[in-house]
Amino acid sequence: MHANRPDYKSIYLKAANYCAYQDRCTAEVSEKLQKWGLEDEMLEAAIEQLIAEKYLDEERFCRSYVRGKFYYQKWGKQKIRQALKLKQVNENLIQSALENEIKPEDYDEVLLKILHRKYHQLEKETDPYKRKMKTVQHAAQKGFESSIIFCLIDEAIEMEDDS
Repeated sequence: MHANRPDYKSIYLKAANYCAYQDRCTAEVSEKLQKWGLEDEMLEAAIEQLIAEKYLDEERFCRSYVRGKFYYQKWGKQKIRQALKLKQVNENLIQSALENEIKPEDYDEVLLKILHRKYHQLEKETDPYKRKMKTVQHAAQKGFESSIIFCLIDEAIEMEDDS
């Protein structure tokens, strides 16, 4: 065995630990394996073994990612979809996870709170149109669809403060 050549078994165990710590997508794991020095055919074998041993599961990763970004980071579906596409996740998995992991009533409730909070943070803006548009823009930047934002903006503005 060549001295500088990485040992498959030790790199595989390192990759298994990497996947066990947190759900990962195939592209992330592949990138790590390359960084750790695995060559292409060994890399593919490692990926296949990680999948077979359930360390790597793209669908599980996708569902977990969607839940985390929506329920904790308060990202909208468009931003989540874009981030998953950048991670080279299959579009069907993305669509399925977005439909199954985010309850429509939760989506509207989170968006309403974001709109309400932002609108009231902008109280120094004297022009009501500008204030409303800045609020809309904020929600759009968080990845919410403009059609839903415009359906909920007036309700959000009229909501009573929780404080």
